[in-house]
Amino acid sequence: MKLKDNFYTIENATHDADKHVFGVRLNPNHAIYAAHFPGNPITPGACTLQMVGELAEEVVGKPLQLSCAKNVKYLAPLTPTDTPCPTFALNIRCEGNTWLVKAEVKNNEHVFAKLSLVYE
Repeated sequence: MKLKDNFYTIENATHDADKHVFGVRLNPNHAIYAAHFPGNPITPGACTLQMVGELAEEVVGKPLQLSCAKNVKYLAPLTPTDTPCPTFALNIRCEGNTWLVKAEVKNNEHVFAKLSLVYE
């Protein structure tokens, strides 16, 4: 299930060589937040992972399949009320038929998640 334009929208993007930075806006009224958790919405880790994949697809211009999650660290809760517009900073490198993606989800200097992923 794609989350773009429903769970979140891309507000802005900058691209510099292998570094791609996306400012996104979370939709606090999405049904996922009603269930996770009622009265205290927190972005599920699976949604963060999906968002990174979708943003990587925006960069490479084709569908990607996650083949390996080398390292995934959730460092702080990401809430649509406290942080409605987080930044996703992706470093994307192609090696043969695979795409190596390192991502940080943050708001200024506050880091919510760090991910090191491999896509095909």
